Amino acid sequence: NVNENNGLNVAVYPNPAIGFATVDFGSLQGEKTVRIMDLTGKLVYEGYSSEQKLNVELNVASGFYQVVVSTADQIIRLNERLMVKGY
Repeated sequence: NVNENNGLNVAVYPNPAIGFATVDFGSLQGEKTVRIMDLTGKLVYEGYSSEQKLNVELNVASGFYQVVVSTADQIIRLNERLMVKGY
């Protein structure tokens, strides 16, 4: 079950991000997996949280990234791409 966002209010900020970003899981409950991929589909970050927010350190090149949040029974692909700016 893949959702193209989100009625669940999942968000990533700040956007653009420099060095870090916060994933806010909105109304998603339980254990969440966050995957961030570059536009070629290469996984650049994977993290897990059962909290409502996850702080992500972004040691990646400047550019645009796709953020996908998944739970045991659903996958949320954020419509808005995360833009990362270099230091």
